[in-house]
Amino acid sequence: MIEVVFFMIFFLFVFPFALSYVLASGKERLNIDLNYTKNPRYFAVSFRKKITRALTLASAISKDSRVEVQLSKKEYIKYGKFNNLTFSLFPNHIYVITNRSFTIKKGTVIKKEIYALYDLIIEDDCFLRAVACDGNCIIHNDVIIVRWVDAIKSLKVGSGCSLGVVGSSKGNLHLDKNNIFTRLYGYPVTTYGIKDKKYDEFSIVIEKTLRENPVELEGTDSKPVYVKGDIFSDENIKLKNVIVEGTIFSFKNIYLENVVVGSPDRKVSVIGEKVTLGKNVKIYGYVQANTKYGKIA
Repeated sequence: MIEVVFFMIFFLFVFPFALSYVLASGKERLNIDLNYTKNPRYFAVSFRKKITRALTLASAISKDSRVEVQLSKKEYIKYGKFNNLTFSLFPNHIYVITNRSFTIKKGTVIKKEIYALYDLIIEDDCFLRAVACDGNCIIHNDVIIVRWVDAIKSLKVGSGCSLGVVGSSKGNLHLDKNNIFTRLYGYPVTTYGIKDKKYDEFSIVIEKTLRENPVELEGTDSKPVYVKGDIFSDENIKLKNVIVEGTIFSFKNIYLENVVVGSPDRKVSVIGEKVTLGKNVKIYGYVQANTKYGKIA
């Protein structure tokens, strides 16, 4: 029976061992919102569906059209090609931008959601509510996202940014130093200094799932530690020069540097009270920390 339940949880992408470990431990749960674990890009996917439906139902859409949409409340959409001055002219509208490539200029403040149908660049010091991009999205430095940001192709984030409740990409999500986050999802999520290497040897090979308090593993740059299972701990987890095939879960803090978690064939999760990602980290899947306790160091 336990095996059946486990398989169902894994199949539904509720981050396999992490959930079962929390339930089995009898301890208080971390602040993990399981409503979004089946689809970590939930906010952006739902937003796109509602906007697309509203635009499709509109009888006529022109450059200056205004379309009504029901989100948490009734909102209005401005649809078409824009320049940066438009945002101050219609501050209470959601913008659907059809420009093939669009740049939000330095220091821009936008009170409503932005939906770019193609590539989007966000320059330094912008303050934005939420961003959906169907192309490649590049965020420069010191940008604040209040709610969420999501890109279909790829999302590249500079330094000193705040990514709101979730930063996600259907493709690669790449992050520079000094960013803060709550949840991340990418395929994969990577940090600065990333380098792909193939290893012929390992300093240690661990064949099983680790359940220790705390966990601290360190290999070398040329001979990393290889963990073929998952890693769970009631205490801190610190990994440097390590490859982990499965999920990483801690009730406290997680620190990763020169670490690969998961693989192109296996989506995984990294979940802790506080999650710090250093240089050269690659995670195939989902990362969650408590609110504002995720950091790219």
